This record gives sequence, C-alpha cells and structure tokens, in this order.
Amino acid sequence: MYTISFSDQSDAVELLIEDVLGGFLRFGNEPLSLENNVLSNIKIYPNPAQSVITIVGSTAPFSTMEIIDAQGKIVIIRKDGISGIDVSGLEAGIYFVKMTSGNRTAIRKLIKS
Repeated sequence: MYTISFSDQSDAVELLIEDVLGGFLRFGNEPLSLENNVLSNIKIYPNPAQSVITIVGSTAPFSTMEIIDAQGKIVIIRKDGISGIDVSGLEAGIYFVKMTSGNRTAIRKLIKS
C-alpha cells in the first residue's frame, strides 16, 4: 500500500510517495545534479548481515546514521561518520538504515540474520 501526496506551497512543488514501512520517494522542482544525488549509490554489505555492516558508495560523510526496526523504533544511532557498524546485538529481522548528510537522506533495507 502506498500513500501519494502532492503539495504546491511557496514556489516549491513536491510529490511524495510513501510505503507502509516508511520508505519514500520524493520528487520536487529542485534541479537534479550530482551533488543532490550523492547518497543515491549507497550500498550496505553484507546484507543479510550477522555482525558488522559496511556502508559504501557515498563521497559525502554522514552526519547521522540510524538503524530503525520494523516498528519504527531507532535501535542504533551513530553521529561519528564511521561506515562500519556492529549489528551483532540486534535480533534477526528487517531493519532500515537511514543515513543523513546535510539536508539529504537515504534509506536502505537491512536484513539481520
């Protein structure tokens, strides 16, 4: 199930498509450029993971990295920009890794085995 919303406020046009698990796509009238898409090539490996995950593919350092469980609870938060994160203490299941760099955000699914 998806929710689609459209807003047209203060010279900003935005289309937002969200799924029930909190993943989203946002389209706006902002010009596309390489700088705006620095988080688009991010990959997490290994995935599924058992102990430590590595985040690669971004040239921008992360100001915040959160791992969020399926209920929306933040279970790990890091603000140090390190790309290796120990997930061995998490229960098996599906999580979402939310990475923020400035005003840009990327969300990737993580499977903990």
